[in-house]
Amino acid sequence: MTEETKYRRLGVFVFVALALLFGVLFLLGGRSLFQPTLVFETYFNDSVAGLDVGSPVRFRGVPLGQVSEILPSWTEYEWDVPTNKRRDYIVVRATIAQNRDWIVRIRRETPAMIAAGLRAQTQLAGITGQQYLGLDFLDPGQYPPLPFDWKPKYIYMPSAPSLTSQIIANVQHFLANLDKLDLQRLERNINTLLETLNTKASEVPVAELSAEASAVLTDAHTAIGHLDVIRRGRASRVITSDYTTARLTVGFVDLVGFSSLTQELTPAGLSDLLDDFEDRAYDTIAEHGGQLVKHIGDEIMFVVLEPDAACEIALSLVDAFRAEESTVTPRGGIATGDLLTREGDYYGVEVNLAARLADIAVPQEILVAIETKRLAEKDDDAGELLFEPAGRRALKGFAVPVEVFSLSRA
Repeated sequence: MTEETKYRRLGVFVFVALALLFGVLFLLGGRSLFQPTLVFETYFNDSVAGLDVGSPVRFRGVPLGQVSEILPSWTEYEWDVPTNKRRDYIVVRATIAQNRDWIVRIRRETPAMIAAGLRAQTQLAGITGQQYLGLDFLDPGQYPPLPFDWKPKYIYMPSAPSLTSQIIANVQHFLANLDKLDLQRLERNINTLLETLNTKASEVPVAELSAEASAVLTDAHTAIGHLDVIRRGRASRVITSDYTTARLTVGFVDLVGFSSLTQELTPAGLSDLLDDFEDRAYDTIAEHGGQLVKHIGDEIMFVVLEPDAACEIALSLVDAFRAEESTVTPRGGIATGDLLTREGDYYGVEVNLAARLADIAVPQEILVAIETKRLAEKDDDAGELLFEPAGRRALKGFAVPVEVFSLSRA
């Protein structure tokens, strides 16, 4: 092998190695040297701490490029301007690297987008304090371009104060206004107001208002109870082609001794007795979730969903008159079944059965039909109700004797 051949081979090897090296460098990032770019600059009149060369440039979170330079305006544009007349802005330059068509189009449309409110703004990238340069459309009237006296080297992008700067400025403004307050005068006015409030509060009839509020709450509780009864009663109804039924417990309570008492009392006294009976019945029935259907002389009719609640209503009325040792004593009858409901009243076999049981009960006795007993015992978890057999009774309107039970408290 001649000396010339050796050098030729060495030259070929060096050429191939350099070609491979340049190819690898191109693949690893050298392409960016030939990629079209757009450089713009923006000016800030406040601190850009946390923004560094290499920080991302994003439009609403989409990466576009990175910050390429950060420098004071006086080192770039204001060397010849007296110190007291310099703007002292911070010049931030950014490079956007995209495909050629994109760069050409953005370069052409940038003036229109700036007029529409496109602004640059430093934004926090997280809790570390690092910032990035964000681009977004803001109100151009609220964020006009900063004034300057030079010709920018690159496309100029107006800026907007960072959110952090705005918060600090608002706090400073608040503190400045706070310093202007006449705190002593404000303290005197507050003391005067407190003294006036104390005086007015002492004049308020607290006891009277409390009593009225208590009465209103009691009435509201009663009304809500009635509404709940109506709601649950409607939920239990079964609508057929031409009538409506509801499975309910019906009760009758009347006053024994009322007829003879009418001969002794004046009309006013008789009215007071009936009003007292009706008020007691209304409150007791509502308290247990029932509905007072009607008041017939010395007798009331009520309905309720739960049989054990009907038992409590009847027993409570008997207990109330027994405690007062009244000259009249209640008695009652209760039955459970499917009732026909129409225009606020109720009809059916169980209605007649409850009325007949009330008619044959002795004073202070509540007679209960067998179905009511069965259901009430099932729901009476505490065992507070006692049902004692009262035999079979022949009742008017019923073909066979009816098995009944005498109700009392256990």
